[in-house]
Amino acid sequence: MERRLAAILAADVVGYSRLMAADEAGTLARVSRLRKEQLEPLIERHRGRVFKLMGDGILVEFASVVDAVSCAIAWQNSLAGDDLLFRIGVNLGDVMVEDGDIYGNGVNVAARLEAIADPGSICLSGNVYDEVRGKLDLAVEDTGAQTVKNIDMPVRTFRVVLDNAKRPEKSQAATANSSKPAIAVLPLNNMSSGDDGFADGLTEDIITALSRSYGFDVTARNSTFAYKGKSPDIREVARALGASYVLEGSVRQGGGRARITVQLIEAASGNHVWAERYDRPLDDEFAVQDEIAQRVSSILMERIWQDIARNITRKRRQDYGVYDHIFRGLELLHQLDPVAMVEAEEFFQAALDIDPDLFLGNLGMGFCFATQSFWSDPDNALLAKAHRHGLRLAQIAPDSAQTWRLLSRTYSGMGQWDEAWSCVRRALSLDPNDGDIIGNRGVFHIFNGEPDEAVEWLDKVLELHADTPQTVDIMQYWKALALFTAADHAAAVSALRNVSGHDFIKAELLAACLARLDQIDEARDQARAVLETYPALRLSDMRLWKSFRKEDDRQNLLGALREAGLPD
Repeated sequence: MERRLAAILAADVVGYSRLMAADEAGTLARVSRLRKEQLEPLIERHRGRVFKLMGDGILVEFASVVDAVSCAIAWQNSLAGDDLLFRIGVNLGDVMVEDGDIYGNGVNVAARLEAIADPGSICLSGNVYDEVRGKLDLAVEDTGAQTVKNIDMPVRTFRVVLDNAKRPEKSQAATANSSKPAIAVLPLNNMSSGDDGFADGLTEDIITALSRSYGFDVTARNSTFAYKGKSPDIREVARALGASYVLEGSVRQGGGRARITVQLIEAASGNHVWAERYDRPLDDEFAVQDEIAQRVSSILMERIWQDIARNITRKRRQDYGVYDHIFRGLELLHQLDPVAMVEAEEFFQAALDIDPDLFLGNLGMGFCFATQSFWSDPDNALLAKAHRHGLRLAQIAPDSAQTWRLLSRTYSGMGQWDEAWSCVRRALSLDPNDGDIIGNRGVFHIFNGEPDEAVEWLDKVLELHADTPQTVDIMQYWKALALFTAADHAAAVSALRNVSGHDFIKAELLAACLARLDQIDEARDQARAVLETYPALRLSDMRLWKSFRKEDDRQNLLGALREAGLPD
């Protein structure tokens, strides 16, 4: 059987079965006429050969990959404005030829690419794009590595951006999409004798935990497990899977214990971003898998967005894509500072201008408004804005625990405690191991007048996420507020002294705690630091003290802040 390298174009009519059901004779005649009068002459002009017709589908061979892609673009452009749409996939590969027909993976991959292409679009394999890049004037969107039916290895894919008149707009969208980080979790290497069940289970649990985040694309298990038992070059893996970061590691077992090592690698540079080792007894393997998966996923999410935020500063603002705006906004949001919060709002708004339904854009903006309301929201306008973003998230992502975390905050701020409690429980049911979600229950108990219970939940986060600095800092702050509410002011001061950064909110609460400890001079020093950062602050405008359900708790914090010297 003859073998040769060929570019294969696979195309089919979108919604063919529906069209046939509505008008069988008319559809057959229309497709046949279009093929003979328009498509076959176009294929011939591009030196292609039709080797198979399948009712609504066409398979075409080209000796030149440039001709194949040029033909695909001309094909879709010739149908612009027509309600008869085609999907097209183009692949370059080794094929077998017998009696004029063509077989093999080169054909199979082209057919799979056609199946995953959007209506009216063209999907190219990575090797096709490598061949035509620089030879054709075309814009593409990198759509990452795709796992396709009956193909062992994932296929890197690109979507051709059609219609030159709209190219600048779509190019911006491509930049926005490509800046969303992708993580590939390679199977943890079992370094011990025996089966791989524990290592494989832990790998799957890490993938599942990461997949709950809307901020990252996580490569599917089927794609990464193709590398099981191999020692691939990490940069090659990243290129093949379209990953920005790769997590790899190993598991050793012995004497009823497990040693788990993991390391996160930034794909472009090959630099190690983070590494950790965990030693655990194996009394309950499932519990160990759950704990380590949650620890690893939490630290990865924090380290990755921080790494990205640092790298973004090397870009010009006008070159930012949607996720560049998002991660700059997140970095500023986590500073919990009035000046930084205003800037964060600008970045989130820039992302929402590109995509109004973006999950992280709405989540970030919602928490921007909710947080700002704590120090100035005289007419409740900021809280209302935060609530609107929460309601939008309930439409966009009702399966995300973060949606209900935001709504629990806005409902409690509005004094709708039953609704807030319902959202707290719903968030926990969706993601019971996430530090933000566990801590959110603690925050609810603070404002609901249950400080002891709040401390219990916040301590769970501090233990489970001890190696996640950003989470630890904010949970220490909330714990300090709970301790203040419980009148344990010295313990509250100790908790605040452990907070790294967050100078504004730390100074604000320290002022109240020190006033209650009769350390008035120090309390007023902290109050002055607050006013230096935010001179417009007035206690009458603050929602923080107003957020407590019980009047005694409200007056307690208000009185302490007033005693420290903050103006009414």
